[in-house]
Amino acid sequence: MNTRHYTPRNGNATIILVVIACLVVALGYYAYASMKSAFSQDKLASFQFREVENGLFKHTVIESGVIESSQNIDIICNVRSRAGGVQIIWVIDEGTQVQKGDKLVELDTTTLEDSLQQQQLIMNRANSTKISAAAAVRRAEIARQEYLEGTFKQNEQVIESNILIAKQNLSTALDKAAFSERLAAKGFVTQQQLQADRFAVKRANLDMSLKENELRTLREITKQKMLVGFDADIETATASMLAEEKNYIEEEKQLTEIKQQIENCMVYAPDDGQVVYANQQSSRGGSEFIVEAGATVRERQSIIKLPDPEQMQVKARVNEGRIAFIRKGQRVDVTVGALEGQVLQGVVSKVNKYPEATSWFNSEVKEFATYIKILNPPEAIRTGLTAEVEMLVNTMANQTMIPVQTLHEDQEQAFCLIKRTYDPKNPLHIKELGGRHGDQGAEFSVEIVLVEYAASNNKFLAITSGLKAGDMVVMNPRSEEDILDRLVTNYRARKAMDEFDKDKNRTLSQDEVQVMNGRLGFDGITSFKNVDEDSNGQIDVDELGVLIKQTQESLEIKVIKEIPIEEDAEEEDEDPLAEFKEQAETMVGRMWPRIDANGDGKLDAEEISSSRDPESMKKADTDKDGEISKEEFITSMAKRMKANAESGGGSGGGGGGFGGGGRQ
Repeated sequence: MNTRHYTPRNGNATIILVVIACLVVALGYYAYASMKSAFSQDKLASFQFREVENGLFKHTVIESGVIESSQNIDIICNVRSRAGGVQIIWVIDEGTQVQKGDKLVELDTTTLEDSLQQQQLIMNRANSTKISAAAAVRRAEIARQEYLEGTFKQNEQVIESNILIAKQNLSTALDKAAFSERLAAKGFVTQQQLQADRFAVKRANLDMSLKENELRTLREITKQKMLVGFDADIETATASMLAEEKNYIEEEKQLTEIKQQIENCMVYAPDDGQVVYANQQSSRGGSEFIVEAGATVRERQSIIKLPDPEQMQVKARVNEGRIAFIRKGQRVDVTVGALEGQVLQGVVSKVNKYPEATSWFNSEVKEFATYIKILNPPEAIRTGLTAEVEMLVNTMANQTMIPVQTLHEDQEQAFCLIKRTYDPKNPLHIKELGGRHGDQGAEFSVEIVLVEYAASNNKFLAITSGLKAGDMVVMNPRSEEDILDRLVTNYRARKAMDEFDKDKNRTLSQDEVQVMNGRLGFDGITSFKNVDEDSNGQIDVDELGVLIKQTQESLEIKVIKEIPIEEDAEEEDEDPLAEFKEQAETMVGRMWPRIDANGDGKLDAEEISSSRDPESMKKADTDKDGEISKEEFITSMAKRMKANAESGGGSGGGGGGFGGGGRQ
């Protein structure tokens, strides 16, 4: 099993930690001589001891969570509002046991009632316009019929009568001309008279031709021209009538919709259940939305949940440092404070792949939602209760264990204080640290040891090195911070002496100090001569302590103000979306209840397809699992806002193609 280890978070931190780690290796040289006077029996008397034991260690992860149901009937707002929401007038008390058909919520209908009156007036006008348009069609049809059966036939009859008269006149002229021809041959009619009779025939013939042509024009041209005009009038009037009928239907549909919206303001229970308010918490820990009279809800926002009491679970948030130990199917003990200490049995049903959304003020702390199904939940359990879950990772037989309060962690290392029989030859034992203990009156000293541990729970640590069964470990090392700090320093000092005292004379020459300074990055910070008080060219522990002390003070300033940071490391660690994520988080927070129709914390395929721009929405699914988590959505929106800002469009409106989608 892996022992505990640490990994620097970024390039900047890496540089600082390297410097500090090097520094603390040598801190122990400081003030060794003065340490003796600082420790007394009076100080030591406050320590309490506990014997280190071997036994069965249960590696568990303990977290707190909230009771909820994995199966809920979501009571959502189905009222559209152009003003950003609708106000709750009345809501049933949370915790009420309701039956199917019971009233749950009453929403404000004032705006909708006004809209209903306005829409009724619009519909009346639309109906009047529709009737006028239908009358125009009828008038156009009648005008066509009037022409065909009236004006046309009348004109046709007149022309036909004129043709008959012309034919008769032609026949009369012909007869008269023939008679004149006979009389002229006998000399009874002058040539002048004969010519006049002949001209009369031509004139009568021409008149008849004109009348026949007029009839033909009426029938073949004038009639068709008039019919085209009448048909055009009918078609235009018909199109206008159809448009007005369609408009009337749309206005009628709108009226019906408003009436339905008014009905939706009265919300009733679709089934039996216990009322749970769908309150929302902000990412900064406060309440973002509280269900109460006067609160404003948006379309498709959850107001109430009716949980299934047979499908209860605990939603816990597990720190990233422990999430690797959690797996589906893991056995869990669930303790609910409201149930008088009952321990319920549960099993891990789901571990989210991605961390929960966190406040940007605490963005380095990553937590993963973990769901624990409660087996055989009691009747007294209800949603909203706080529960403690203890998830069993594994068991370790014959394991060295110490209480968690015995451990002291400092500079990425873990220490314990143990009681030892006083040995004047042991440089780590100081008589003034000892005392008389027990009936035997044995002298003892407190010794610091470096330990490593493999696992922990809320009570014990599983030790892999540094301690053994039978050791007496100090229970409260941090009760005396000064003593503890000096002991840690002493330990590290002597370890450093072993590293740099090559000739083993328990002093450091100037050359050895130079090697140490080069190794630890102390060059040019503190002068050797300044701490070599006796000017013998050697630095003993006391003098080295002075050097380390002065170096530490100077180096701390240098780390903070002077040490350059590699650009590559900075760029690698910096989140390029950081300045856009907070705005994106706010925007997503406003639209999420609307687009997450089923309230399960993610967008499924149906919810994505019902958005205004499904193709753009799909790009947010970075893990390609067919669903979009809230975190994915925030990141995608931040990317769009960044791209918009870089193109000169500013960061506002960064929703890109998502644009407040959701079901319409």
